[in-house]
Amino acid sequence: MLQKLYAVRDKLADTYIQPFVNHNDETAKRDFAKNINNPGTPIYSSPEDYSLHYIGEFNNTTGELISDQQLPLKIAEATQLKEAPALHQQQAS
Repeated sequence: MLQKLYAVRDKLADTYIQPFVNHNDETAKRDFAKNINNPGTPIYSSPEDYSLHYIGEFNNTTGELISDQQLPLKIAEATQLKEAPALHQQQAS
């Protein structure tokens, strides 16, 4: 079965954070947004330094990593998904 791989890029450190598996771009963005809007994460305090990228696929049957020459593909900037603090607190209630 093919699984989509994503990684968060830290521009300031000039590196990608450990890859993770997700169903599609939208669910990856949703999970990324949860981290961006969680005050306990480094992304929360410096969203301008981070972006979400699609980096390929993993075949969990064969162990093969599949990548396209045009990857990584930027999916979202953290600043695009950062909520205003008041809005985030209302949703948490």
